Amino acid sequence: MPVRTVTGIDIGSDAIKIVQLRKAGDLVEVVKAGSMNVRASRPSEPEDGKEVGESYHLQVGERLRDLLRSLDMSPRSATTAVGGRRVVIRYNQLPFARKQHLRLMMEYQIESEAVGGAQQNAADYRPLAIPLSKDLHVMIGLAKNEVVQEQMDILESANVKAADVTLTPLPVSCTFAYGTALPDDPDISCIVNIGRENTDIVIQRGKNVYFARNITIGSGSFTASLASEFKINTAEAEEMKRAEGELLPDLRSPEGEEAKIDIESEEVDFEVVEKAGREASARQKRISDALRRAGRRLASQIQASVTACRSATGMSTLKIDKLYLTGGGTRLKGLDDFLCTRLRAPVEVMDVFAGIGLSKLSPEKRRELETEQGQYAVATGLALQQLFPEAFHLSLLPKRVKERQDFLSRRIYLWAAAALYAATMIGAIIWSSVLSDTRQRVVDQKGQVATKAEQLIGKATRLRDENVRLTQEMEILKKRLFAGKNVLALFGFMTEATPDHLRITDVDTYTERTNDRLERGKPAVKRLAAHLALIKGGQSKFERIVTVEGEVLNVMKDGVVHNERVVDGPSSRPIPNEKTGDLVSEYKDSLKDMGLFTHATVSQFPAEKGNWTFRIELSLKPEMF
Repeated sequence: MPVRTVTGIDIGSDAIKIVQLRKAGDLVEVVKAGSMNVRASRPSEPEDGKEVGESYHLQVGERLRDLLRSLDMSPRSATTAVGGRRVVIRYNQLPFARKQHLRLMMEYQIESEAVGGAQQNAADYRPLAIPLSKDLHVMIGLAKNEVVQEQMDILESANVKAADVTLTPLPVSCTFAYGTALPDDPDISCIVNIGRENTDIVIQRGKNVYFARNITIGSGSFTASLASEFKINTAEAEEMKRAEGELLPDLRSPEGEEAKIDIESEEVDFEVVEKAGREASARQKRISDALRRAGRRLASQIQASVTACRSATGMSTLKIDKLYLTGGGTRLKGLDDFLCTRLRAPVEVMDVFAGIGLSKLSPEKRRELETEQGQYAVATGLALQQLFPEAFHLSLLPKRVKERQDFLSRRIYLWAAAALYAATMIGAIIWSSVLSDTRQRVVDQKGQVATKAEQLIGKATRLRDENVRLTQEMEILKKRLFAGKNVLALFGFMTEATPDHLRITDVDTYTERTNDRLERGKPAVKRLAAHLALIKGGQSKFERIVTVEGEVLNVMKDGVVHNERVVDGPSSRPIPNEKTGDLVSEYKDSLKDMGLFTHATVSQFPAEKGNWTFRIELSLKPEMF
């Protein structure tokens, strides 16, 4: 069973998250996972003449090395992602076209969309599987080359090669499709991944992505709202959010109208929610009001994403069946209930590891992942993307072929190509003689190889024939061994069956045709005719004949047979001739009853006084020889 291990590295604005997965057959398991804070190490002033951004990336690379060492990991490669305001996602609607025509149209579109031209940007595209659409809908992803290269440099500073660089909205889609073990149903889901500075929104049905975007509202927006409300700094606001932050239900939109997301749900008890809001304390309400201001902006952006999805895909009747929340921002209490009330949609926190095994981890690490699973959604999706190549993703890895094509300009590139062609031709002329000698050596080597091959084939043929001959001899020896063993067993049985008043003087075996035995005693002409008829009918068979010769040893004394020949004495007398014949016949019958012979005949009986010899012919069964 093939086993594959892959790694996903999510470099966020707040922390670095790493997830390493292993796939054996259909089973996917977490091998190692961990995170490390990086935000505290971000410098505010240049150091040693370096730019702030460069210094920050060096520090992030150092933190990544520390995290890898703490997890005892040394992956050769990993997948990472870029997102936020550094990437652009566009949607195009085109008539259906062949793959090569689509590529040309996309190259033109990317050239027109990219700021600074296609040479300054890494880009990729992928068609969307929009149901019942007569046109082709395409998602395009763009990012500056330096943005992608910076992300790759961070990995390389930790001796990790970037296997791929993708866009952050898409890994959570991969986690939802391949990691949550949700069934493939017709429901349309909206996955909302709330980070510190940004939120990823993906709309999809099963494994088919319809829409993805990144908005600049995150958990930091809730912190900023608290800081503004209570006139405190960001650190104090963050601590307040973690300790006391909770969104109480908000049943009315800012305009006084109920917010809608085109979902009719019967799972929300609004009377209970409103009662809970009335019972909150004044401080709780003040904190909640501040948090709800950011929450309303988030809900508004989610609704705007649904509207944008309808416009981009042409699915004017699209409705969201359920929202799934993930990311570090899901730790904010009441956020799921707030969005459920605000958007009137069923909301659930996504179980990132529902379809992924955690048995390889220690109990402490398993509990940590189950508690903080939201912050590992992106890293898990990055790893799953490598395990399932069919997963929807866009690759922003720079291509060397494109870099060569962008060398200076098209004119310089053509002149360089012409110069290279001329140099190649000159070199070919100069080295033609060398190549001729090389070709001749190759021909000679081919001849030697062919000769060696013929020799090996001949040797193999001889070995094969020898093997056949040895196999045949082995079969003959096996038959002989079998026959010899049977004969020895036969002699043993005959010895046990021979009575005391008979002595065996000779045992012999020979082979003859069955028809010869049956026609024995008939004229030669009739025997020959019968033999030819059997051969023509395919019925000519052979038999193994065993001949047993011996003599009768016993005499009668006082009416009892004794095992010695006694001719003197008043009551001793020889066995009568007719009695000797009966004794031989009884012996013949006892041999036949052994079940080893098909026929048994006495060919010679004791004939007269003083002639006590006899001869018995037995036909062995075929399986005995």
